[in-house]
Amino acid sequence: MQKENKIYFARGRIMKRYSKVLILLALLIFVLTSIVSAQKNNDAKIQYVSALMSMTAYDDKFSNIAKDTLATYGWKFEFFQEKSNNASAKFFIAHNKKFIPGEDSYLLAIRGTSDLRDVSNDVKISLVPFGGKTPAEFMNFAMRSPSPDLPMVHSGFNNYVQTALFTALPNGVMLGDNLAHILKNNPAAHLYITGHSLGGAAAVLAAARFISLGSRPEQISVITFGAPAVGNELFAQNYGEKLDLARIVMAGDPIRNLAQIFNSNYKLFGTEIKYPSLLSYDDKLRHKILLYVDMSLRRYYDSKVKDQAVYAENGAGILFVRPVFHLPSEQVEEKNDFYMRRVIQDDITHYIKNTDWIDDDRLVTSGTYKYVVHTDVTVERQKYAKNSYYTAITYTVYNARGQLAASFAAADDTEELTPIEAVLYNNIKLRDNLIEALQK
Repeated sequence: MQKENKIYFARGRIMKRYSKVLILLALLIFVLTSIVSAQKNNDAKIQYVSALMSMTAYDDKFSNIAKDTLATYGWKFEFFQEKSNNASAKFFIAHNKKFIPGEDSYLLAIRGTSDLRDVSNDVKISLVPFGGKTPAEFMNFAMRSPSPDLPMVHSGFNNYVQTALFTALPNGVMLGDNLAHILKNNPAAHLYITGHSLGGAAAVLAAARFISLGSRPEQISVITFGAPAVGNELFAQNYGEKLDLARIVMAGDPIRNLAQIFNSNYKLFGTEIKYPSLLSYDDKLRHKILLYVDMSLRRYYDSKVKDQAVYAENGAGILFVRPVFHLPSEQVEEKNDFYMRRVIQDDITHYIKNTDWIDDDRLVTSGTYKYVVHTDVTVERQKYAKNSYYTAITYTVYNARGQLAASFAAADDTEELTPIEAVLYNNIKLRDNLIEALQK
């Protein structure tokens, strides 16, 4: 009997120790998961790519800048739906197997609006109950009587997501089902959902629906830009811990608290990341997606410490020497020349191979390179146009004998683009000229 008691107490001590180990392991897993989520939320590359994708979703005259830049990072646009006149046309999807090692990345962007009158009108719409595990249940749940005891969301955003993602198109395709199927059957798949303004609010709702459909929360990240709140306190409580949500807000953006101003039942949640404002933004509306793209671009290139310059002495192909910049003093202080240099290099190396880049002021005209390219960038503030810069970029190409082979330029005046974006815009316009001159 005494021996049995000893065995019993020994087992008890072992079980207590085992329980402590399990608790410690659970805490460690929770901490590590939190760290990974925080790293995703604060990853400069993810924020930059998401901002570009949000800009692409507007499908306006400047969206090609974002599309071309995303292509340089290996993103391929995929369309799971036929063209139609309904809200699904406001969704863009891109796919990249090399964005993050070991991850099969999908990027879903939802178009929003930058018009403050539209925003003011939209956020006044009433709240409706949110719940269900199927598209049909989503619709039925929203038809219930509103109650503070239920999770409730913005009825306009809810209808928008239902129509675009969870309504079958004439070809029978339901975009939301396709994405949910990918997440379920591919453990390496990760879906980034992004959007600007009201598109960001819809992105939060879309993510909540995917989780309700059974998608694993760790396979979904949401990155929004200047987005208002989407639901009430119970909605925030139910999905606040499940969603990996980064809410990026520009200093001076008037939209962040707009929903709460019109309706105090709206509650924000997730990790808020604040972007500062710059002098070169002038008095542009701080809600514009173009400013979010500009600031995320800066953060991204600041994070690429190991990729600041390329010094190659192999004497093959084409050499780009350090560009000459003519910038206003405030843009020199903001390091705009540094960022302009990086976006030019990333853009060109995507479509012209075997290029070398040097970051000093050496004048190279030796015969070791087939071509040597000199770049001149000018940015001037317009005197008679508010918030406008004149931006020009000139390329001068020399052959191996030091003779002038080609010279061409592009210039533009714009009130919408920031100076860095305007340089990239002009560089894209010169793409065919560079290809023709350097691939002879």
